[in-house]
Amino acid sequence: MKLKVEPLESRHIEDILPRIHNPQSAMAQAMRENPHYAEMMRRAGPAGAFLVDGKTVAMAGVIDFDGTGRGVVWCGYAQDVLVPFVALHKFMMRCLAFYPRRRLEAYVAPGFRAGKRLVKAAGFQFEGVMRSFEADGSDMELWAIIREGA
Repeated sequence: MKLKVEPLESRHIEDILPRIHNPQSAMAQAMRENPHYAEMMRRAGPAGAFLVDGKTVAMAGVIDFDGTGRGVVWCGYAQDVLVPFVALHKFMMRCLAFYPRRRLEAYVAPGFRAGKRLVKAAGFQFEGVMRSFEADGSDMELWAIIREGA
């Protein structure tokens, strides 16, 4: 199995979108509706694609709130490919180590066990449920890492 990380490009979104794990999510909807989504996410902060044997299996990044000391971590992955979570976790930890923000947040759907497992493994702590957070009125869980002195 050959693993590779690349800067996020439109071709990665085109590759993963038909196979994204939650096609009803706000992120999937935004990717379908906005042909410039990859560029928008790159401008918002660091963003990359995670490939296995040349096939995009996950995308991740950080939306940076300049000057606030905050960022929101985002991730999307394909449902038809077993994402190598150990490798994805290592990549995520390397990215977080080089991203000096006081507070990093992650939003995870309440029933999304794999997402919860990933953020827990990265050191995020559960902070609560954000009611009616998504455009369709569904809830999201708020997870965060607080870094003293960052």
